[in-house]
Amino acid sequence: METERPEGETDSDERDFDDLLRLAVEALPIPEEGGGENLDDIPEAVPVRKPPVLASLPSAVPKSVRRVGVLPVKRDPSATEPLPERSAGRRPIDTSRFVRFDDHRNGQYRVEPLERIPGERRERGTASAPKFMDGELPRSVERGIRHPNPGLLRITALLLLVTRLFMVATIVALPVVAIAAPELMPSIAWIPATFFLVGLVFLLCARRCRCRVCSCHLFFVKRCFKNRNAHKLRFFGYAGSAALHLLFFRWMRCMYCGTAIRLRIPKGEEHLYP
Repeated sequence: METERPEGETDSDERDFDDLLRLAVEALPIPEEGGGENLDDIPEAVPVRKPPVLASLPSAVPKSVRRVGVLPVKRDPSATEPLPERSAGRRPIDTSRFVRFDDHRNGQYRVEPLERIPGERRERGTASAPKFMDGELPRSVERGIRHPNPGLLRITALLLLVTRLFMVATIVALPVVAIAAPELMPSIAWIPATFFLVGLVFLLCARRCRCRVCSCHLFFVKRCFKNRNAHKLRFFGYAGSAALHLLFFRWMRCMYCGTAIRLRIPKGEEHLYP
């Protein structure tokens, strides 16, 4: 009586299974002579199929393959090789000018040490950050590298100061007028509107003003440590102080890396700038 086949099983599956059983290696039992407990007596498994034969390399080896003809000979550490002779152009070292450790311990110095009072404690001086009007050169002397768009820097610096002015007017004037004379609110509505428009134009222009060295924005302040040479005035901040310095002296420093940036080419140096 023919048994029912499970679903999905065909004649080809049976033939494949029979082929696998026919090709399978028959496992030999462990011989009982000698106890059969010694694993070293078990013969090694011999593969039925031969390993694939690797193709020989072509005669023309590509440049990426590197052949080593002769292996380097290991150097004998006990063998002493003569040092190469000095070139005629170099002056030989005068070993008599050196002091040995024993002579140094006995107090024989080539150079007398500096005198120091016993127990004296020397403290390192603290370098104070330069102030706004301090510096080695006068502020009127233009310095630094030239910015590729000096006109944009001037406009952005002016827009920054105007934005700060309208921001203060909006914060101070609106609450005072709203409390003292509410009927005048429509007449001063142009102050916050102007602050919004000028601030929007400033943001669009300030995005294009970057330092030539560190590529940071010159008029956007981030919460990080600033350079010690950055311009800073009380109530103006880093960006406002840089804008004032740029409008008055026609050069400024980046608040992040301290690079000096000028607006125009100095006279007599036109050939140095493309």
